[in-house]
Amino acid sequence: MTKKKAVVCCLFFSALLYGQSDSLSVTATKTIDLPPEELTFSVVLLTDQDTSLDQVMQALKDTGITAKDLGGVGSSQFGPNPNQTRLVYQFTLTTPLSKFKDTLDKFTAVRRGLIANNSTFELQANAVSITPTEAAREQARLQATPDLIADARRRADSLARAAGVTLGAIVGIGEVVSAPPGQFGGPIYGPFYGPIGQSGLKTTFAMSVRFAIK
Repeated sequence: MTKKKAVVCCLFFSALLYGQSDSLSVTATKTIDLPPEELTFSVVLLTDQDTSLDQVMQALKDTGITAKDLGGVGSSQFGPNPNQTRLVYQFTLTTPLSKFKDTLDKFTAVRRGLIANNSTFELQANAVSITPTEAAREQARLQATPDLIADARRRADSLARAAGVTLGAIVGIGEVVSAPPGQFGGPIYGPFYGPIGQSGLKTTFAMSVRFAIK
C-alpha cells in the first residue's frame, strides 16, 4: 500500500450469491485510532540541465535517499533569470517518526554543504504526511475481523427473524480498509508547522458479509 494519500484496499473473494434471493448481505464497520509511526518527506533537488542521476545521488548520499526513492524528473524555471531552466529531481523518503530529528539534521547538513561548496544544486524538503505503519494497520485489521463478522451476524440474524426466515452459513465476504492520508506538515526550512505530537490516525475497517437464508 502506498503512504502520502487516502489508502483504500479492497479484498474480495467469493462464493457470493448476489443475484439470488436466498441470501442476505449486511455491512459491519469498526474504526480504530492508530498511533503515528512513519514520516514521509517530499524531497526536491534542483540542478543544472546537464546533471546526471549519479551526480544527484552523490549529492544526496548522506540523507538516506537512494535511487529507488526517485519519483520523477522534470524541468522548470527558478531564480531571477527567466531563461534559467533547471532539472527537478523529486524523491519520496519514508522514515520512522522516531528518526524525525535525525532526518532533519541530515537534510540541514547536506544543504549547508552545498552552500559551503558554492554548488548550483538546491535542496528543498517538505514533511508530507505522518501515518501508522502498514504492519500496525494489518495487525489492527486481523484483530478487528472476528468482531466485524460477529457484528454482521447479529445484524443479519435480527433482519432474518424480522423477515420470518432462518439465517444460515456465510457464503461470501467483501472487505474494505479505509485510512486518511495522515497528518500533514510544512516546510522544514523556515517555520515548521507539523507534524507535532502523537495525534492518532483513524482507520476504518468495513466488512460486507453475505449469509444464506432458509
